[in-house]
Amino acid sequence: MSRLPYLFLALAWLLASVSSVGAQPSPMEDIDEPPPAYLALIEEAVRESAAERWVEARSLFREAQRVYPNARALRGEGMTSFELRDYTAAHRALSASLTEPRRALDPEQRAQVEALLQRVNELIARYSVDHLGEGAMVAVDAVRQEADAEGYVLVPAGRHEVVVTTADGRQVRGAWTVRGGELGPLPMELSETRPMTDTPPVTEAEPARAEALVAPSVPAPEPRDYGPLGWSLVAGGVAVAVTGMALTVVGRRDQQLLEAPPANTRWDDVAVLQSRSPRFMRAGTVMTLLGTASAVTGLVLVLRSGRDSDGAAVRASLLPNGGHLEVQW
Repeated sequence: MSRLPYLFLALAWLLASVSSVGAQPSPMEDIDEPPPAYLALIEEAVRESAAERWVEARSLFREAQRVYPNARALRGEGMTSFELRDYTAAHRALSASLTEPRRALDPEQRAQVEALLQRVNELIARYSVDHLGEGAMVAVDAVRQEADAEGYVLVPAGRHEVVVTTADGRQVRGAWTVRGGELGPLPMELSETRPMTDTPPVTEAEPARAEALVAPSVPAPEPRDYGPLGWSLVAGGVAVAVTGMALTVVGRRDQQLLEAPPANTRWDDVAVLQSRSPRFMRAGTVMTLLGTASAVTGLVLVLRSGRDSDGAAVRASLLPNGGHLEVQW
């Protein structure tokens, strides 16, 4: 069913109510007249409703209800809440309009509200909380809920998380999907609750159990002896470095001969020196660098493998005559 028939009926009633303020009140209405501020708010609420500005219209109806509480302002608030799909607010306002004695609804208006309220009930769940004990507090999606006049907590359709806190501090949590039309006790049981302040008892056996859970110490791995590898790198590095330096010396000598060749030098000798000199110098430089790096690396390994158990000093025999070099590490 469309929402528009309810809107048109509400607007027709509001217009008739505003235009007949000075008429004789019906037996169901109070004898006091609404104040001018109320009438101005109702007129503006009618204009906002006609323009389908529901948020503004509901705000005006609520303000009118605050200025002059009555059943017909509640009816307007409930209808605009329905248009805003705030079905729990619509249920509260429409239900209150049926029991409000001031400017009570006439039979036709009551029938309209009851029909709309029936639609609203199919879009929400109504849960009683009597079985949870007196003083139980219900929070839906972290928002505290108050029971309506009939003692029901209203929950809109959709999935929600519900927390119930009893008067003695116990708490129960639940989550489910409301499909609409549910009516009955809130599907939570006190047997599932426990005090929020409960803590597991501490016994004397717990410290011993905690000590037993401590991982046993793992012995440190024994240091590896890198001495042989280090000496191999030192020897190989020195040999490569010496060869590289020799090639560099030969290349520089060839270059000097090319710059100032003797008087009896042949062209073939010059050509050989010209092609050999740069190769020897490049290869000698590379070999010198690599040999030096290898020798230094080997020396480091030798020193580390010779470290004492306390790690304070290392001793290595570096000299051919049996001399020792002591290095603090």
